[in-house]
Amino acid sequence: MKCGSYIDRVISHYQRFWGDELSPRQWRKGPTHKHPPNFRVLEFAPREKRNMWAYGTVAMSCEKHEHALELHMFSPYQTDRIVELLTIVACYHFNEVTLGLHHRINFGEPWIDSSKCTRGFVSLPYLDGPKFETICLKETHVSFLWLIPITESEAGIVDVEGVEELESRFEKQKIQYLDPNRESVA
Repeated sequence: MKCGSYIDRVISHYQRFWGDELSPRQWRKGPTHKHPPNFRVLEFAPREKRNMWAYGTVAMSCEKHEHALELHMFSPYQTDRIVELLTIVACYHFNEVTLGLHHRINFGEPWIDSSKCTRGFVSLPYLDGPKFETICLKETHVSFLWLIPITESEAGIVDVEGVEELESRFEKQKIQYLDPNRESVA
């Protein structure tokens, strides 16, 4: 697959859902030689229908994986921290373990501020719906999945009781995904 057309399609897909105005961002610290080629994170400012910052990966998979994956995260404010996290996760995906739906990732530190959420859970893009989840390209399908910050004990729920139990608890307790200080559902 030609990475250029892949990148254009991914950017267009994000813009269709999150608006035309975006800022391409790159994390330039650490082992940048391990970043996927052409990788960047797009940053979308809040707008009338969505009062949060949105960050989505571009070229996380375009040249290496048969089943392409792009991840996104949301934040209550603009922050380089999400650009850093998505870059680290993309490097992990590109160089170590092919990620997919329901994987858990240990960030090793809070996702932002002093949050208890030190892990990520790869989920369906519930806030944007099924039309956001996949695009079909000539050579592959691209999945757009949501990387939700979770606590260590919430990751443990998945290990012991399964994904459905964690998602059920999220729904019952109506968790505030954007609140770095939210309590665990475990």
